[in-house]
Amino acid sequence: MRSIVRTFGRGFVSPSGDLDRAALASRVFRSASLRRKLERATHPVILREMRRRISRSRRPVVVADVPLLFEAGLSDTFDATAVVSAPRAQVLRRLQRRGMDRAEALRRMKAQMNLSKKESLADIVIRNEGGRTSLFKKAKQYYQAFELIAKSRKN
Repeated sequence: MRSIVRTFGRGFVSPSGDLDRAALASRVFRSASLRRKLERATHPVILREMRRRISRSRRPVVVADVPLLFEAGLSDTFDATAVVSAPRAQVLRRLQRRGMDRAEALRRMKAQMNLSKKESLADIVIRNEGGRTSLFKKAKQYYQAFELIAKSRKN
């Protein structure tokens, strides 16, 4: 949060001292330059923490959820990349169910790399056309497969 306050001032800090994420998001998703400014302020801190956690893991397979993986040029950091994909209309409905109005949801979707481009860059595409249970089941299957590969490399 310190880097955000240094970059944007205290205007996005609530009276309780928490970051007002909704207000910040509303502002930066209206301006590509402000979004890049936010990314420059937050990415170094986030990447340091991600690398720290990965290096401390004792698991044979580590999963990192990296929303801007391809946009930030981080795909070479990982042995394999995956994209979770859903039809555009379904993504829009999900965002609206979470309380985001249609215009804000469309702004956020537009700010991201085109999904078909991400799919072409990813090693694995996981289709998320069902509910969370179905998605978690698919993700678990991939994770277990990667664990088997990692274990076979040790032997």
